[in-house]
Amino acid sequence: MGLSYRHLLGPAMAVLFAGCATGDRSLFPPRAGEEKHTVWVVNHSARHTGIALVRAEIPKGVWPAIDDYKGKKYLEVGWGDDDGYRKDLTSGIVAKALVHSTRTVLLFDGFDAPILENFKGPEYHIVRVDLSRRGFDRLCVFIGKTHALDADGKPIRLGDDWYRARGTYCILNTCNTWVAKGLKEAGCPVQTAWCTLPGPLLRDARRIGVEVK
Repeated sequence: MGLSYRHLLGPAMAVLFAGCATGDRSLFPPRAGEEKHTVWVVNHSARHTGIALVRAEIPKGVWPAIDDYKGKKYLEVGWGDDDGYRKDLTSGIVAKALVHSTRTVLLFDGFDAPILENFKGPEYHIVRVDLSRRGFDRLCVFIGKTHALDADGKPIRLGDDWYRARGTYCILNTCNTWVAKGLKEAGCPVQTAWCTLPGPLLRDARRIGVEVK
């Protein structure tokens, strides 16, 4: 969910506090000669935004759903309101998601094609961000903690790559905010409160990374 409901977000943007984004210089940017791990911020059709990364680089034990994608080179993951993410958008679904969301989900996409080949349509915008090892690990932990778990500590599978998630979606906490918070955990200087829409998130991502598409 993103620009398709920007007319509803307009009033809220006035109350968002701006300011200089700060990061953690001990984590980002990676120091010269330091091990780097690349992630890709992927925007879909100017609406939803997710994070793609190399599956083999994810620390063991931090992603409950990772074993469902054995053999895949890349994973993309996104977070959002259950109805708003999984159903065709209507004004009612958008309004409910922004002010009274009751469930959230994670969507995974496992693939082997190179990033630019997998997301080759004109509707995609992609920014590559290089993280330090510790920053990358912190991002992965952040994503891992977004999984909702059952009584046995297993991911709650909803079918077709959907999983029940933790967190509450609202007008000030969208899929784009979630991506920004993940980058913030990795030490990146992003202004999470401003990144409710794809535009501000992509501007911050371009400032700390490289636009590849």
